[in-house]
Amino acid sequence: MEPKMNRHMLIVLAVLMLPQIPVNAIASSDHKHASHGEQQVMQADGAAIVVGSQISKGVKGTARIRAVSVEMSELDVKITHHFMMDFIDVESGEPVSRGEVVLKVTNPDAKISEPVALLGMDGHFGVDLFLDMKGEYHFRMDTRLDDGTKRKFHFHYVNK
Repeated sequence: MEPKMNRHMLIVLAVLMLPQIPVNAIASSDHKHASHGEQQVMQADGAAIVVGSQISKGVKGTARIRAVSVEMSELDVKITHHFMMDFIDVESGEPVSRGEVVLKVTNPDAKISEPVALLGMDGHFGVDLFLDMKGEYHFRMDTRLDDGTKRKFHFHYVNK
């Protein structure tokens, strides 16, 4: 790899591996769908915010998002947000960190993205996204976690 590319990859990895806010400290809802009022205010680039929490078939999924556009623009990378999902087994309280998570994003113009796999990352599943439009996005996930059960999760996020 070229030295410049090595540097860019190291910076991208460092940004993605920054410590995350503990989900239990900021997650507050077990409603089937998170309401828009649950979203916390997010700085231009900074800490992750909770988009919402939802329980499906005994697993609580919490979605968070973090703006990374400033960091990524310095690298000429077309990424604006890092989207994360944490899963907790409701009965045991144990985190679920293995399985498959696939995301489809509907943008404010109602266009639906191709499915994208979230990768397992340091206790959560995550993916980098390019959310360049202002308005409401819908995140729909199909999962098959390590217990083999299929689950669906759906969250809303307003990009201001």
